[in-house]
Amino acid sequence: MTLPLSSRQRLVFLIFTFLLFIFGGFWFFNFHKTPRSLSPTPSSYPSSTHLSQTNHLTNFLFLGIGGQGHQAPDLTDTIILISYNHQTGHLTLLPLPRDLWFDNYHAKINTLYHYSLDKYPQTSLNQTKKMFSQVIGLPIHYLAILDFHGFVNLIDLVGGVDVDVKRSFDDYKYPIPGKETAEPVSARYEHLHFEAGYQHMNGQLALKFARSRHALGPEGSDFARSRRQEQVIRAFLKKLFSSSILLQPRTLSKLKNQLQQSLLTDLPLSTLPTLTKLALSLKRNPNNLLNATLVPLLKEPKSFQAYGGQWVLIPRTNWQAIHDYIRQQVNR
Repeated sequence: MTLPLSSRQRLVFLIFTFLLFIFGGFWFFNFHKTPRSLSPTPSSYPSSTHLSQTNHLTNFLFLGIGGQGHQAPDLTDTIILISYNHQTGHLTLLPLPRDLWFDNYHAKINTLYHYSLDKYPQTSLNQTKKMFSQVIGLPIHYLAILDFHGFVNLIDLVGGVDVDVKRSFDDYKYPIPGKETAEPVSARYEHLHFEAGYQHMNGQLALKFARSRHALGPEGSDFARSRRQEQVIRAFLKKLFSSSILLQPRTLSKLKNQLQQSLLTDLPLSTLPTLTKLALSLKRNPNNLLNATLVPLLKEPKSFQAYGGQWVLIPRTNWQAIHDYIRQQVNR
């Protein structure tokens, strides 16, 4: 059965806009760079009628969680702030390291959603937004949470992805779901090996590549893992917007259904027309898509004793410096 054109377009726009704001669309547009053009006038930017904003900014937060079947299913492996500036038309993406220690809650920020869900089950989304607003120093207007099961299925639905593995690495301690207490201890882990070069990955392999935390050498850092997550997102979006997918209405319908099953968000459907206009505007003007990093502002503490023995990252100077930096980046 072939979907009517209007329905097909709606599915494309739904997936396009969700993934643009929720799944890191900056990296998709890097595959479609066009010659630098003159910036559009403010009047050509999409209407902000249906988007909440504070001081001309609309801030989205995306969280990736393990979900059912995983140890600590509500801890966040991926945290991305996505901020749209209504005055300049710029969209800024800022990944936040999961191991960043936040003094106000005496915990790493990857636990904040779990804490909100445990303490405030009826208002967990709002509580999560409030807590992360303290972390970044800006209000969070919309939140979206995607679990690993949905992540794997989305990749499988597009037929897998091609990822350029920058350097070979081994991880001998990748946890096997359901075997957290297995004996001997070695039975709890899977040995991962990735060879440098382009590799075709299905959903499960892409998830392992993106989640690996105990690789030997430089790939074992939190920053390296963030970069691998970026690579997988980029590869997925490139595949998603290929003609082989966009011209397959049944696949688009399955992708939409999977998003509805795996995505938890407070982004109202009424924002769809505005998000669609914004997505198309950014596609026409890829130079308006910006990224930022907290790497230069963070460091390891001299001792982890004060943090319960956990490996953490802390501000190189103080939290005010981080808030000032974030505010500067989103106001470009």
